[in-house]
Amino acid sequence: MSSKSKKGLKNLGQLGIYFNSGLTMAIALLFWLAVGYFLDSKFETAPRFLIAGVIFGMLSVFYELYKLIKISIDIEKKDQDKNGT
Repeated sequence: MSSKSKKGLKNLGQLGIYFNSGLTMAIALLFWLAVGYFLDSKFETAPRFLIAGVIFGMLSVFYELYKLIKISIDIEKKDQDKNGT
């Protein structure tokens, strides 16, 4: 396999990681928003649980972002070790 093909496959793999993380972040945020909305409607507590849902959703998004950055740094380190730089 040529170096261009390997580089293309590597970039495609990284694209998959980024897409998966983005989708996970969106689903997590929507999930916590839905939970907050449901609890507000059940207990008639207007925005309290919705605000809590937003906070939990944002925390889960930040955690996913942290994992994505960590994966990117690990990939970069492996590339540098392979190239000997």
